[in-house]
Amino acid sequence: EMIQRGGFYKNEQSMQEGVKRLKESLASLRSTDAKKYLPKDQAYASRFANKRADSIAMLADDILVTVKKVKGDDALNYYQQTLNHCTSCHLRIRAY
Repeated sequence: EMIQRGGFYKNEQSMQEGVKRLKESLASLRSTDAKKYLPKDQAYASRFANKRADSIAMLADDILVTVKKVKGDDALNYYQQTLNHCTSCHLRIRAY
């Protein structure tokens, strides 16, 4: 939400802080083994979640690069792609 708000109001600092928090939260995702709480037929989702986390981290880096180049539209496009990755993972894992 900080990334989005920062993009809407051209607040580079808010976008940077949002990316920092996002990347920090990915660490907890990677440290949790989803296989422990998912049904056996959904155990593959753990690997899927880790791949999504890697993609989100790369997109977060892209947001920072474009913000520093003062390309707010591009940064918000990367943010939208990030949300798509988040949503796809949440939908798949919570579908059990």
